[in-house]
Amino acid sequence: MMTTFDIQTRKSASRGAREILAEIEDTAGFIPNVFGLIANSPNALAAAHAMNTFFRKSSFTEQEQEVIALATSVQNQCAYCVAGHTTFALAVGIAPSVVADVRRNTATTDRSTEALRHFVSCVVRERGAVSRQELASFIAGGFTLSQVFELLIGVATKTVTNFASKIAGIPVDEAFAAHVWSAEVDSAEGYLPGHMQQPMTVAGE
Repeated sequence: MMTTFDIQTRKSASRGAREILAEIEDTAGFIPNVFGLIANSPNALAAAHAMNTFFRKSSFTEQEQEVIALATSVQNQCAYCVAGHTTFALAVGIAPSVVADVRRNTATTDRSTEALRHFVSCVVRERGAVSRQELASFIAGGFTLSQVFELLIGVATKTVTNFASKIAGIPVDEAFAAHVWSAEVDSAEGYLPGHMQQPMTVAGE
């Protein structure tokens, strides 16, 4: 019984997935393994790519989008996606100390960023059953009720890649290797900002 997944490339993928992988590669400079994985199903790849595209067009800034993706990945304990979105978060200019806080699932010093990180964490952890107080804290952080639904698109998009990565056990891309993650190590020893490599100029996963 086959239980090993292939990671497709532009050459190996079926026609339905090839164009999407080409678009991802043209944007990011490479094809992250998670998209090569999902390309085993062209329909799934098209859906995941469309969700990601719509999320990228949301009213959240690039930095806020990466906080959502990173916080979701931490809550879902997806080592692959935490490494990837650490790379992307640094690339869009999020302070290394803030990235480290999100990776450790601890409060950040910036009020708005913390309101976003905390609300995302509550949404994922509580499966959407957030309290009125948690919702109010999100709004007090400078966000709007309409952004709750945009945030859900981001959480849903990232949960697809989180779960796909974990089911398949795909390796971390070389581009993300400097930012490998485990909850135990980050919490106990700390992912020290001073040890981070310089941000890479790459597009979001």
